[in-house]
Amino acid sequence: MIMEKSKNREILLVDDSNLIQVSLKEILQMEGYSVELASNVDEAIATIKRKNGQFHLIILDVHMPNKDGFYLVELLRKDEEFKNYKNVPIMMLTSDATMVTVKKAIEKGVNDYLNKPFKTSEILKRVEKLILDKKETNHKKLIDALQDEIERAKRGNYNLTLIIASCESEKDVKISEIIKNISDRLRKVDTVLELGNSTFCAILPFTGLNGAQVVIDRIKEYLIGKWYIGISEYPSEAKDALELYKLAKEKITREISQEINKIEEEKA
Repeated sequence: MIMEKSKNREILLVDDSNLIQVSLKEILQMEGYSVELASNVDEAIATIKRKNGQFHLIILDVHMPNKDGFYLVELLRKDEEFKNYKNVPIMMLTSDATMVTVKKAIEKGVNDYLNKPFKTSEILKRVEKLILDKKETNHKKLIDALQDEIERAKRGNYNLTLIIASCESEKDVKISEIIKNISDRLRKVDTVLELGNSTFCAILPFTGLNGAQVVIDRIKEYLIGKWYIGISEYPSEAKDALELYKLAKEKITREISQEINKIEEEKA
């Protein structure tokens, strides 16, 4: 089934480790993906420039000779020459699991972050989700709604929280049905939005972190499978909509990284 879905999906893998290049290329090609390799950022830039069309996903290391992975991320997200890559998913694959690096990756526009060493099943699951899951089409709508709520919270001198919930796999996830069920359980002032085939968010006015946790406990019966959840609060943790959104996403990434580290420690 993965073979059929991933047909004609092209990935650029940027890593200075020959072992990673060879092993990961083989893993991805066995699943039907087409993979091109680059050993450093300059090679990656040259490959992107000469490509007819664009890659569906870029996987890159953080620490490489001369230029690091962040240089490439910033170039693709901000440089007009690479405007077609502004929304192309980017996964960082690295042994650097520090919170400083994870936060920097999210701030610069990285979509996912996976630590080395990695499990084959885990990276395939992440790759499939990044390529096949629709881009967060309601992102602008979320930011606008969030900023409106923040302005009201400022005037009324109250706090609010943002919950972002993402399922580990989109298989058997009926996101529209989940959103309807959750909306029916929440207050009229609360807003629930779909962010992808397996991701939704909830904006909760007059609610702090403890109240948001109560909401999560209340709606868990509708969250079948493994879900990662990030909560952020205005004004104690963030001052505007984008900061609030990024913080919630950062907490999800942190939770995933901690889980992977735990698995690796148990294996060792």
